[in-house]
Amino acid sequence: MTGTPDPADSYAWLEDVHGEKPLSWVKEQNAVSLGPLKSDPRYRKNYDSILEVLDATDRIPMGTLSHGFVYNFWQDAANPKGLWRRTSTADYQKAQPHWEILLDVDALAKAEKENWVFKGSECSPGETRCLIRLSRGGGDAVVIREYDLKAKSLASDGFALPEAKSDASYLDDDTLLYATAKDGETSSGYARMVKEWRRGMP
Repeated sequence: MTGTPDPADSYAWLEDVHGEKPLSWVKEQNAVSLGPLKSDPRYRKNYDSILEVLDATDRIPMGTLSHGFVYNFWQDAANPKGLWRRTSTADYQKAQPHWEILLDVDALAKAEKENWVFKGSECSPGETRCLIRLSRGGGDAVVIREYDLKAKSLASDGFALPEAKSDASYLDDDTLLYATAKDGETSSGYARMVKEWRRGMP
């Protein structure tokens, strides 16, 4: 892919992925596909049975281990956008672990009037704060915000990166390595430079 669309390409206008015309075209194509699918008498039964499995409350809560905790992101019918939560490794071995809710993405999306999609987390080496990645609608671009594990809330004074195709990782509790397309992007719209950022620096 080049930085400038080929004028001979009659579909170059689709590269404006958030544009009104491309989104309208996608909606039309979805209708073309969904029509035959939904008219199949097996569609609703298969849809409901798959959703029942995905929303099952007795499925294994897969997690990641860190500093004596198991972190898990959980979605079900009651929490379609999901809960970011944790429990101790000892409690995780019980039939019914006690989960500590760290972030309710459904509640956050409602409060901020945003279609947030959780894109992952990473905690600092000292387990004091974590980086949370949130996408508007599930796209590649994310907003990165810092979560305070002591206060159990998103930090108002924490590291924060505006929406872009970006990523970040802790070097220590007060230093990040980050890359954002806001600093100059590749022709495909991704970051091309990594920088160091210390807490307190602009």
